[in-house]
Amino acid sequence: MGKATQFEVILRDKDPVGSEKLNNFIKEHIEYSFWEWLNNAPQSYHTIEYESINGISGIVGGANYDSMEKIEITPHDESNLIKIAPPRTTLPQESKVVFKDSIYIIETPCSNISIQFSRRGNGLTGVYDNLSKRIFEMNQIDYHSDNLSFHTYVIKIHYEVKPFKRFSQKAKREKDWLIRLENQLKDDFSWEVIRDKFKEMK
Repeated sequence: MGKATQFEVILRDKDPVGSEKLNNFIKEHIEYSFWEWLNNAPQSYHTIEYESINGISGIVGGANYDSMEKIEITPHDESNLIKIAPPRTTLPQESKVVFKDSIYIIETPCSNISIQFSRRGNGLTGVYDNLSKRIFEMNQIDYHSDNLSFHTYVIKIHYEVKPFKRFSQKAKREKDWLIRLENQLKDDFSWEVIRDKFKEMK
């Protein structure tokens, strides 16, 4: 409990907008949210193939073609959240997640998938339009404050197949998973998509 309260202190700290402590706080939560998000369908790793079974009921059967296991994200010094409560995510058996040079690397038997989180540019301060006001109001934040800012964070994913694995069925299923992951990532994290959803809300 002692360590967990540290984040409440940071959140209420009166550091200036754009301070390193505040930026790290936001980045840590984005990273942690990503790994938690990765555990949920449809972006989670699964290789279930479905086959129709003839009959009156029209039952559809599913079979899992790959062995999977829960892999713990290795704690590292750049994230207090992950050090306190390392998240676990489902990956192909014999996989691991390493953190090197500020990049997460998912190593599977067939591929290496690098995931990098970064902040792009300085935050814009202030509220400029009705959409901005609506977002703050929905989150019960006073948009008249002088200490408000918008920041852009980028998630980059790079996929590389290991030598001699390119044409294997497992590599193909991993690539299918990555395509599904990237598409869902855009739907759930892309500002363009989220902005349009806010515009549709009354």
